Amino acid sequence: PVPKEEYHEMGDYCVTKAIDAFHARALQQKYKGTNIRATAVHPGIIETGLLAHNPGFGALFYQSMTFAPFRKDVLQGSATTLYCAVSPEIVKQVDDGWFFYYNCGPQNAVGISAPGAADDLVESCEKRQLELVKPFM
Repeated sequence: PVPKEEYHEMGDYCVTKAIDAFHARALQQKYKGTNIRATAVHPGIIETGLLAHNPGFGALFYQSMTFAPFRKDVLQGSATTLYCAVSPEIVKQVDDGWFFYYNCGPQNAVGISAPGAADDLVESCEKRQLELVKPFM
């Protein structure tokens, strides 16, 4: 775990989103040519209280009028996850190279999570994740 004095809600949230993308990329590569597909999902700005202890970002995302059109309740936020779990379109989309989904559709991943970027981190994260879960397997 991250030491309390080093924890930053928004920073650590962004890191976990990148790791989600890395994990989806690693799984897609590992299971290419099989009947298994993997995606990374960003459901949007969901009113979960994630930033309740961060008044700056919390107020910006969950109270400001600027982000009001983008906020979703938990039920609405589950739509993208359900889409990825049951849509017959996912198989072709993943086979075409998509792995990041937002608002029930494939999105172009950018920056560090884009395909081909940080491939060394994708491999390192996958290796570390397997080490961490090994005691539970």
